Amino acid sequence: AAAAVGATDDGGGGGGGGGGVALLPIPAECMVRLADIGSRDLHNVDVTATRAGGSGGGLMQPASHRGSAAFSEDYGNPVLSHEYSADSAKGAAGKGAPPLFDDRLPVPGERFPTRDEAATAAQSLKAAADAGPRADGSGTGLQSVVPMVSLMVTADHSPESPKEFERLRRQRCQPANPSLPLLLVVYDSSSGSYNKASCTPVFELEPNDPAAAARVTNSGKYYKNVRQEWASLVATPPSARFSDALAFTRSLGDLHLQAYGVCSMPEVFEVDMDALLAPSQDHPGANMGLVVLACTDGIWDNWQFDDTIRQAVFGIGVMTPASAAPTNPYMAEAYADAAMPPGTSLRVTADVEAAMGSTAAQRSADALIAENAKLAKANFGSSADNATGVVAFLWR
Repeated sequence: AAAAVGATDDGGGGGGGGGGVALLPIPAECMVRLADIGSRDLHNVDVTATRAGGSGGGLMQPASHRGSAAFSEDYGNPVLSHEYSADSAKGAAGKGAPPLFDDRLPVPGERFPTRDEAATAAQSLKAAADAGPRADGSGTGLQSVVPMVSLMVTADHSPESPKEFERLRRQRCQPANPSLPLLLVVYDSSSGSYNKASCTPVFELEPNDPAAAARVTNSGKYYKNVRQEWASLVATPPSARFSDALAFTRSLGDLHLQAYGVCSMPEVFEVDMDALLAPSQDHPGANMGLVVLACTDGIWDNWQFDDTIRQAVFGIGVMTPASAAPTNPYMAEAYADAAMPPGTSLRVTADVEAAMGSTAAQRSADALIAENAKLAKANFGSSADNATGVVAFLWR
């Protein structure tokens, strides 16, 4: 999901679109990582937070460990590297290995974005506004920089994530090489080969210090999306009874791959809405708002993240020029939508329209899907993924 801060007022154009709407940079430290349950056993910290008045655990309570004999082969106990074993972490046998806690793994309490990142975003956003229209005439120059008007509120669980690689090798390593995970972490082959052991590794180790942070080789074969992210996989080792592969390091229901290190437990984040919707010095008296997008890969594969915000807020797409955008931005129209009647039951789009008529959020979602269909056809042809998107406007 992504979020963007905007502003609405009763004045004229707001520097980024008509109707008094402007894109503003994300404020610093508005999101905090509450927990990374998948790495809880690899930290000397308790991330099973206790709810106020509760007896402990709550939403953070992990599932019980499997003990069934049915998991005896592929689902055996993890083999931890001796560098990272509990005994060596205490300094046993004179190994002097580091403790299990490692800042390369996600840690509860981390805040995003940092103040430096927020300051850079503000400067970039000004540069984008000064850049004026793009060469194709489709809106402002926001694509020329990274203004961070969008904030990812989901974690990076791709096979190219160094933190996930660290978690994988600590959770279950190769018996013959404890510095590597048992799972293969590779770039997918453009030939479509099922032999993932022959694919190029995503990471390489420091020869003189294999326990150090691994480096991304950046040697992919083809891009999986327009952001030029390499197609990568985690796959079962050659010794596995069944071959299997997945494009993520965390997933629900992949029981076979979970035996090798794929994790079903989530990272949990909290977004500070007061920080996101704090009054703007640039727009005194304005109604601060944001748009939340929850979309599948069939949409994210085709967009730069900030461009989805421009599309959802202003109706200015990548292939649709600014001249074809609606006169009033969707966010400004959403502010004028009537409140939904109390007790309204909504199951399908028709229920929303029956209760409220055509809402700005629905029109924005329809336009996003329509623009995405053009992009998907141009980018992936008949191989385009299914696309689902949800648009929500929130404001103070």
